[in-house]
Parts: sequence; C-alpha cells; structure tokens
Amino acid sequence: MNERFDMRITKNIIKALENIQSVMKGEAEKAGFNDPDDVTKYIKSLRKDAKEIYERLEIKNSEETLYLTSIPGMRDSIIEGMNEKIENCPTDLEW
Repeated sequence: MNERFDMRITKNIIKALENIQSVMKGEAEKAGFNDPDDVTKYIKSLRKDAKEIYERLEIKNSEETLYLTSIPGMRDSIIEGMNEKIENCPTDLEW
C-alpha cells in the first residue's frame, strides 16, 4: 500500500471513531447517565462489548482463513489475486 492511501485510511478511521464517541456519549445521556463519571463508565462498558464482538470476529476470520488455505491451490490463488494490479481486474462479473 502506498503512504497516501494509508494516511487516508487513518484519517477515515479517526473520523469514524470521533463519530462513534459522539454517538456513545449521546446514547449514555439518553440512558440517563448525566454525571460525567457515569457517562465514562457507560462508554467503557460499550467499548468492552465492542471489543468482545471484535475478538469473536477475529476468531471467525482466522477460522475462515485456515479453512480457505486448507483447500489445495487456494493459497496460491489468493496470493496471485492479491498481486494482480487493480487495472487488470474485470469490472463486469458474470456470476
């Protein structure tokens, strides 16, 4: 990946996290948490839930990767696809 692409992704992630933080604060206030400490505790509990969901997804993704790479020839096919220039990829797929 190039540096400009990485920077754009980083900026998008930061913006998304700021939006999520704002939504979480609003949800905490709607739930009746008006004290800043209570809001912080509520946000931390939401983050913990999100972390657990993320960890479950990571495990599922790892299992999927192990499954796909166990198929003969699939690993090489994936690597070949990753190395293909985007300009050479078809735009119309006939599935």
